[in-house]
Amino acid sequence: VEQLGGPPTPAVGWAAGIERILLAAGEAPGAPAPRVYLILDQGGDRRAAFALLRALRSAGVAAQIEQAGRSLKGQLKQADRLGAHFAAIFAADSVSLRDMGTGDQDQLDAETIVARALAVS
Repeated sequence: VEQLGGPPTPAVGWAAGIERILLAAGEAPGAPAPRVYLILDQGGDRRAAFALLRALRSAGVAAQIEQAGRSLKGQLKQADRLGAHFAAIFAADSVSLRDMGTGDQDQLDAETIVARALAVS
């Protein structure tokens, strides 16, 4: 205060550079890989896909849904990039679950998809 023309005022100061705090904190852990990646093919039922997403997350399964508008091939590549164990593919008239490790694919209902996702550790 004295430097700005005021009376002498006793004080204590403290400062920490944000860079030092960030360096000391280290790197934050990333989000876990989704166990199920939901894919919307041409004509796929978006409402059913979001209902399954909600059911999976309610059951404690990490799941993600395609939002970028990629092609089916691009969506499968994204599921693989993210490390998803399964890809749930919503086509015009069916829902298939693909095991990304083996490539096996079966037509299943939503309850069975949730059960399979829970069975994988």
